[in-house]
Amino acid sequence: MVHYNTVFFQLLKLIPRHEFETLAKQHHSGRSFRKASRWSQFVTMAMGQLSGRKSLRDIVDEK
Repeated sequence: MVHYNTVFFQLLKLIPRHEFETLAKQHHSGRSFRKASRWSQFVTMAMGQLSGRKSLRDIVDEK
């Protein structure tokens, strides 16, 4: 199976994941009850932003 990198993947490579995780832990407040990681939440929000979604509900519904 051939693997192709997407433009979105290439954009995400510009953000150092280690640095992202360090900053996320540094600025985290409250308890940890998330089922998704901070990185996956960021990727979802970035994809929603780039695809022109207007809200979290719009990302989830995807009609």
